[in-house]
Amino acid sequence: MMKHFNKKDKLFLTQEEFNNKWFCDAKNLADRIILVNEEWEYIVNKYPEFKEHLKRPVLPLKFVIILTSLKPVTDKMLLDAVWANIDVLYLNKSKNAAKKFNQTITKIFSVFSQFIDTPEYKKMLVEKEVTGEDTLLLGNKTVQISHNAILQHIERLKANPLLSKEILDIQDDWENFVEKRHKCRINGLEKEMQNDAGIETNEENDFIGIFKDNGYSVFRLLNEKYQSNNKKLRAKYSYLYHYLKYEDLIRCNQLEYIDFIKTQFGVEMSKILPKTLKYEDDIQYLLAAYHKKLK
Repeated sequence: MMKHFNKKDKLFLTQEEFNNKWFCDAKNLADRIILVNEEWEYIVNKYPEFKEHLKRPVLPLKFVIILTSLKPVTDKMLLDAVWANIDVLYLNKSKNAAKKFNQTITKIFSVFSQFIDTPEYKKMLVEKEVTGEDTLLLGNKTVQISHNAILQHIERLKANPLLSKEILDIQDDWENFVEKRHKCRINGLEKEMQNDAGIETNEENDFIGIFKDNGYSVFRLLNEKYQSNNKKLRAKYSYLYHYLKYEDLIRCNQLEYIDFIKTQFGVEMSKILPKTLKYEDDIQYLLAAYHKKLK
């Protein structure tokens, strides 16, 4: 049965389908490991002058052995990977060696990058490090640190973890992300309740995790002054982010800012749009003029 990955309905292959697509069977794997080891020993014995170099190879034997398990990596690619450690010594002397080396590296890492970019590989790393039983306390609410939550955060970060230990850093980032989002929502709710009760609040303190100094006051002014139609709100809030970043008035990272915009204004942004010539030649100066009035 196929399993859902996230809201976008990105599907996992079943374990059997994934294994059939990417991994050699046990017999083929054993034969390929013997093939690689024999080729490596051949080079070491035939060219003893390379012995010291092969202690620090470009493509270590351990990495090449990992490649043997991947079905799309052919036997020829494996042998080329072994010889790449010799070809690299002649890059400046031989065009043919340089061409062969570049072709080998390109082919191997093309396959390997496709493999580590699969949702199944990420899922395998997550399941190895995340128990699925740990929880995070947000006020009085307990949130489970689930496999799916971490997988979604990997998608959010556009991350490509290579090793399982990298998942721990991603989990820490997810916990910080969730805690800051929770504080943002709580602050927004408290502010609404205080306004209903006629209590004045310091909005700078409400968003101290997002903005520095009087950053929120500047953001609020620019948000009011710089008008944009609904179709260009992503561009507007990207411009404001770039300006506040330039003025060193923003504390959070891009993901936290995006979540702040969604929470406060209901605007969905998948990323901060890059600076454009229009921004650098025109909009930045307009925002600076608005900012100057506040000073």
